Amino acid sequence: NYRDDWGSKIEVYGSYSFSDKQTSTIKNSTQQNVFQDKLNSYLQNSNNLNTVDNHRASFNIEYKIDTANYIKFNPSFSKNKTYAIYYSDFISQINDRKMSDGYMDDNSLSNSPNFSGSFLYNHRFKKRGRTISFNLNAGSSSTKSDEDYDNLTTLYLGGLAKDTLQLLNILQNNNNKNYGGKISYTEPITKKRNLEINYSYNYQYIDNNRSTYNI
Repeated sequence: NYRDDWGSKIEVYGSYSFSDKQTSTIKNSTQQNVFQDKLNSYLQNSNNLNTVDNHRASFNIEYKIDTANYIKFNPSFSKNKTYAIYYSDFISQINDRKMSDGYMDDNSLSNSPNFSGSFLYNHRFKKRGRTISFNLNAGSSSTKSDEDYDNLTTLYLGGLAKDTLQLLNILQNNNNKNYGGKISYTEPITKKRNLEINYSYNYQYIDNNRSTYNI
């Protein structure tokens, strides 16, 4: 965290934070179903690892030009990076006879940067209670991910083995942009009542693309 006065009219403050989180999950399961003279068994092992890195920073500048004019500028930034690994395998049996087995391997990496900022200007007129303010804001965020998916299943029927293999590469790109503005005017009507008039405009653009390639 940081805070300081740059002279008698400018005050600045901001912060930066970083976090790293890692989660690992190992799971082994066995399921058995008994029906008359049949014993169905299903064994599965899985290993899941997730790593998340996060950066976040913000900054504020307040400029008191004089007793009637005030400016504030606030930029901020954040970035999230996620890496996930998942692997599992299984065996299916009936009365100790293998019916099927296989595995699934899924690796993905994603990055999500985010930029935003706002600007405020406020002016107080000589007449008490009469003010006008302008507020501008803008932001941009995106998420890009790359995933490799590998799935193999083998069926054992009548002494023959039949493989079903699926290899996929999945690319995803999401973008979000926005900007807007607001103007506000206040006028005193009586000592206890004020009239406020404001106008705002906001624009948002969203673009999502996802491509799946069968290798």
